[in-house]
Amino acid sequence: MDKQLNKRSNSKKYNKVARKSKQVRKSNKVRKSNKVARKTNKVARKTNKVARKTNKVARKTKQTRKSNKLNQKGGKKTALDDVIHKTKKSESDLIKYYEKYNKVAEKYYNSLDTHTNNLNMLDNFVPNTKSFYELFNQVVMPEEITPKKKVDKSYPLLIRSYNISKYSTPTDITTEHVRQQLNHYINEEYGPGDSSLIKNMYIKLGPPLEVTFVLKNKREETRRIDNIEYMINKSSLIAELASVMETAKDEVQFKTVKNPIYDQKISPAERYRMEAERKLQQGEQPSVMQLSNNSGEKPTNAGPQQVTPDQSAAQIADLQQLLAKPGQVSNTNLNSSSNNKKTNDLYKQFQNK
Repeated sequence: MDKQLNKRSNSKKYNKVARKSKQVRKSNKVRKSNKVARKTNKVARKTNKVARKTNKVARKTKQTRKSNKLNQKGGKKTALDDVIHKTKKSESDLIKYYEKYNKVAEKYYNSLDTHTNNLNMLDNFVPNTKSFYELFNQVVMPEEITPKKKVDKSYPLLIRSYNISKYSTPTDITTEHVRQQLNHYINEEYGPGDSSLIKNMYIKLGPPLEVTFVLKNKREETRRIDNIEYMINKSSLIAELASVMETAKDEVQFKTVKNPIYDQKISPAERYRMEAERKLQQGEQPSVMQLSNNSGEKPTNAGPQQVTPDQSAAQIADLQQLLAKPGQVSNTNLNSSSNNKKTNDLYKQFQNK
């Protein structure tokens, strides 16, 4: 009995201790959570306080702006204020872009010095040719690079356009140097159309410097070219080219003029009339197929037949009457079906010819 009573008392004590420890844990959790809540509330109060201060500053700045505007003449923005604002902005832009320009300009002048030094070295390597630097300084820079925003990289006087390599001899380099100058000045003076009349150029370095122009009409013209160390004198070259181009245009001028007979706007009958009229003016007799007679007889399919002299004279007379201007032709001839048939037959014959 005593043992049982001891066991019961011990279990009661244990349960009592357990309940107390549980209550303690709960109370500790509550205290911790309350402590965290107090901290967060404190932080929130601080942030709200900061927000109120910033709002207060913003309201003050807004009020000062309004007061500044009201203090101005008429209570509005004046022209002087606009000028001051633009001046400050332009000054800041100037400083900003000057700093950028200074960086790029330094690279530009360094590259220019390097390139001119390389041109001087090229002049020293190629004997009797001291014009690479001079040509760049007097022609390429002032005409192509400096006045333009974008440089034409196919410009003939740029070294990149020269057909030279490490395998080229000094003679090859000098010849190509002269050729590129000729190409540049010819295209500049005459354009791509007339420049095509010169098919090729044979260069004899000399001295004196001689160039043989092979023309499109298969003629050849040789000219001495004025130069200083193979830098061509432009005005002297243009004077020499004037006579060369006149010779080049002698036998090819007719190819540039379109024959009105081939104008698509002209009707076939009018084209036939013009061609036959041209032959008659040159003293030629147009060959005429045997025309059908006025009785309406259909021509045979046996092809052209023999025509007697009398018939030929009559046909020529008919042709001249048909080729007359519209005001000189009678109404009966214009309305005649036989005349229309003759015109068509004559036109087909010239077309076949």
